[in-house]
Amino acid sequence: MSTKKLLKKLIIVLTTSFNHFLAILLIGFIGGAMYPFLLGWLKPLSVNTPDAVSIANTYIVFTTIIFVGITVILGIAGYIFTQKLSESQESQENRIVENLIKDVQKNETLGIRLVQTILENGDVQRFFNDQIRHPSFTGLHFMQFLAL
Repeated sequence: MSTKKLLKKLIIVLTTSFNHFLAILLIGFIGGAMYPFLLGWLKPLSVNTPDAVSIANTYIVFTTIIFVGITVILGIAGYIFTQKLSESQESQENRIVENLIKDVQKNETLGIRLVQTILENGDVQRFFNDQIRHPSFTGLHFMQFLAL
């Protein structure tokens, strides 16, 4: 498809989307303009004048409800963001480990450096020593362990 045709399709799509947006905006404006007119047909209610304390209490209650709603929404958004970040971090770690394995298989010096770095860790040294000193240790068993 040529660039002109793609550009023409893009313009058509954008124009239609913009027209839909304008139609929704116009309908909302008409509804908002007709609302006072329709309210004029209703019979007015007689309401006693409230005192200042009840007005303040109502204000406090509604602002508290609004703040609680915002807090709940932010909490849910934070939880979802943390889950997505955790998933992306796990996938990145898996991809990095897979790339490291491929690189170690191709490059012998990288593999040797990796093993040397791993063996510098005290916990790893203790683990290998325990495995070697175990009564059921055989060279074959150790090679199978390394193959994991």
